Amino acid sequence: VVTDVMMPEMDGWALVRTLRSLPPMALVPVLFLTDLDSPEDRIRGFKIGADDFIAKNCGTDEFQMRVQRALDRAQDVHRSRQAGSRNNSGMMGDLAVIGPASLLTLLDMDKKTGELFLKSDAEEVKLSLRGGRVVDAKMIGDPEVVGAECIYRILSWSSGQFFLTSMAIEVADRVGIPTTHLLMEGARRIDEESR
Repeated sequence: VVTDVMMPEMDGWALVRTLRSLPPMALVPVLFLTDLDSPEDRIRGFKIGADDFIAKNCGTDEFQMRVQRALDRAQDVHRSRQAGSRNNSGMMGDLAVIGPASLLTLLDMDKKTGELFLKSDAEEVKLSLRGGRVVDAKMIGDPEVVGAECIYRILSWSSGQFFLTSMAIEVADRVGIPTTHLLMEGARRIDEESR
């Protein structure tokens, strides 16, 4: 999807949040073709799930290269997803290729069960998933950040690594919120912080 940010009725920010909350559309690449180019606008876009920003005055070659790069990343995610479904022992990847929101949507769609570890430069999180839903979440090294608050925190990560280990999860559901609701609330909080 190539879209502007400034549009009547539904702006690009709302469009991306909506797409990322719909399982069939969650992994579709979204590129903003816009006049907005401040670092704050770019960070806001990447946090809610945009794949790239393209200046409206860019040349045809750059436009084609950026679209191709987004399509290549989407293909990498697709291959990783297929490999993960063939290999029940685990799945790993780069959060710069598939962001936390898209990853959680993917795992929810595939009804994965196991432990998901996410690591950024400064923090590490352990999520327990059962049938695709996050039932427990803990910030490793900070026992105060747990549950939904832990998930809202990782949604702003734009880089890092993840690893899913398939295993039975016996813990009680301490989160109690469906994935789509977690992602929508997380996107709302990121949007508020960027204002």
